[in-house]
Amino acid sequence: MPHLKIRKLKRRTHIKSGGAINANSKKIIGKIIKARREEKKITQSELADLLFIDRQYVWRIENGEINVTMDYLDKFILALKCTHEDFFNI
Repeated sequence: MPHLKIRKLKRRTHIKSGGAINANSKKIIGKIIKARREEKKITQSELADLLFIDRQYVWRIENGEINVTMDYLDKFILALKCTHEDFFNI
């Protein structure tokens, strides 16, 4: 039985550390999207219209509340008329 408790503890620890990394990544990507949007002088509503999504969805992405898939990230980069290199140039 003690062996099972150790495995569960390791599993919980792994999940917590993965969540923290994920949360930081979401916030970083969100900040980059917001910075590029502001550089282009585009409002959240205008960006949302370009992507056919709701403005609140853009807000949640920019604030790190939502995971962005790589495919969706490419759509943001295209909508912001950036190259991938320019987008990630912090």
